[in-house]
Amino acid sequence: MNLIGTSRKSLAVITGAYGGTGRAVARRLGVRYRLVLSGRNEVALAALHDSLTEEGYDIALSVATDVASSDSVQRLAAAVSEAGTLGTLVHTAGLSPALAGPRTIVEVNLRGTAHLLDAFLPLAVPGSSAVCIGSVAAHTFSSSAEVDAVLDDPHSGRLAVDLERLLLAADPNPTPYFFAVRAYGASKRGVLRLVERSAGAWAERGARILSVSPGTVLTPMGRQEMAANPLAAAAAEVTPLRRLGMPADIAAAIDFLVSDSASYITGCDLRVDGGIVAARRHPADAPRPASPPTPVSEPHVTLDPA
Repeated sequence: MNLIGTSRKSLAVITGAYGGTGRAVARRLGVRYRLVLSGRNEVALAALHDSLTEEGYDIALSVATDVASSDSVQRLAAAVSEAGTLGTLVHTAGLSPALAGPRTIVEVNLRGTAHLLDAFLPLAVPGSSAVCIGSVAAHTFSSSAEVDAVLDDPHSGRLAVDLERLLLAADPNPTPYFFAVRAYGASKRGVLRLVERSAGAWAERGARILSVSPGTVLTPMGRQEMAANPLAAAAAEVTPLRRLGMPADIAAAIDFLVSDSASYITGCDLRVDGGIVAARRHPADAPRPASPPTPVSEPHVTLDPA
């Protein structure tokens, strides 16, 4: 029996739903949408489904999905199509440098996003929206025309190989971790560029597409990254707002972007980073840490919010 009567609501599809940001988004959007929960880990997905159902949220579907697999993503889209009308797609699934190697990061973060947008564009109707998670690393990544050309072809079978070649040409002897950092920044730059290029196609269906770039966020993945990266751990000291982000900060921004209040906003990125990118671009005006962080070879704060 449906005790909360939400069967006529449109669907909010959330990838990486059991991650820190995914859970926060589910709870925030679940007030006005039926939820479709997605993620690779079936056990974690089932546990989230049960928890949110107990809290009174209307879960339309829980679908185990590997975004790096086009077939898996197409199955998710087909299930959503049968379940109802797409209200919004919020793509929080992704990998950070502490969790995977460069090629896997690129395959999941960039190619996986391309798979999702391809699969869900046909489901978009007037008023639908999509929000992809970027990163402040996309804004601090030092790119080139050649690198951008590779990033702008996410379906290429040589995507990860060609990107790895170009990154190694720029820095021939990186440590494994900071090579993953570079790949992460590149993958998220690719996501932001993909969102911009997709705005026209989504607008033709009366829909919008955006990205959100978090700074350092206190999620399980974020804590793993802080343990691996001294600069990430010190981010609060050099962030103008003098604190780390919370999953609720990202969820609130997404809630606004998918709402009617943002109906004239599309094809762009919103940084939700406490001002860290602004501080990097204007260091003379940035707050100064009490003591300098340990020097590292790649000065990126690269936390994925999942």
